[in-house]
Amino acid sequence: MSLTIKHPDADFTGEHSGLVFTDGVAELAALEEEARGPLLDNGFTIEGEDDEIVTVEVVEVEAPTDKWTHEQIDEFAAKFEIDLGDATKKDAKLAAIAKVIEERTAAAEASGTLQ
Repeated sequence: MSLTIKHPDADFTGEHSGLVFTDGVAELAALEEEARGPLLDNGFTIEGEDDEIVTVEVVEVEAPTDKWTHEQIDEFAAKFEIDLGDATKKDAKLAAIAKVIEERTAAAEASGTLQ
C-alpha cells in the first residue's frame, strides 16, 4: 500500500467514505481521482503515490479438451500466451495449459487481480 489518508480527527477509528480508518489513518494502494477532491475539501490529507492499477476484461472461455485437434490446442495456447514448452503430444499440451490456468487462477485469487 502506498497511499496514506489522514482523517481530520487524528483519533477517529471507523469507516468514512468507504475508507477504514484506525487512529485517524487509512492505508490503501490507490484512490480514484473523483474521491480526492471531496476528501481534500473536508480536511483530509493524502500522502504517497498510487500503485499502478491495470483494468482487464474477464472473458470466460472453454478450455481445450482431448477432443480438440493439435492445431486448435496450439491456437488456444497462442491466443492466451501459454507456453507449451517442448510438449508435442496432445495430453502433454493439455497438461501444460491446465497448469498455467491453475497458476493464473491461484495468483489472481491471492492478489485480487487477474494475470
